[in-house]
Amino acid sequence: MTIGEALKEEQKRLGLTSEAMAAGVITKGTYSKVVNGKLRLSSDLLVEILFKHNIDISDFFEMIKSTYMPKEKLIEEKLFSEMQQALNNHEVEKAEECLTKIKNQTSNKYLQQRAEITVAYLTNSTDKLSKNFKQAVVDELNNHSNWVNDLDALRLFNTALLILSSEKVEIEMNLFFIKLRVVLVKSF
Repeated sequence: MTIGEALKEEQKRLGLTSEAMAAGVITKGTYSKVVNGKLRLSSDLLVEILFKHNIDISDFFEMIKSTYMPKEKLIEEKLFSEMQQALNNHEVEKAEECLTKIKNQTSNKYLQQRAEITVAYLTNSTDKLSKNFKQAVVDELNNHSNWVNDLDALRLFNTALLILSSEKVEIEMNLFFIKLRVVLVKSF
């Protein structure tokens, strides 16, 4: 769904006319061109329209994601969701199938490592993960310059807590908070 199509959908949901949807932000003619795909809207004006009508930005972007997000990211997101569902429902076979898909369909190392850990967790075999694998996970986190702001790295960190010794968890948590402090200090 395009931005214009999503705006038209929200307009219909709200029961507004084109004029009411655009009022105070852009002209009715400009709005018409946007919803018909003949004109692009700046991000500032889009956000202004969304806020003006109390349209949830997350929901709006969810509507348009399949049109604008890179295909590889869409695949990763779908696979991540499938793996989460398998984990939440304790469905070992689905998790194993998802792991195979992840290995075959994406090059996202974080997602692959998380899937390995998830399957090991569901099959009660986390102790069978090799020391090299566990060290690779820790190295991935520690070699990342700013993983505190990287959602994939944070997810890996969260999942890695299942396989690391309590001593390693304590070390990684301390490193996490040190990196977080650095990020917070730099932002002020």
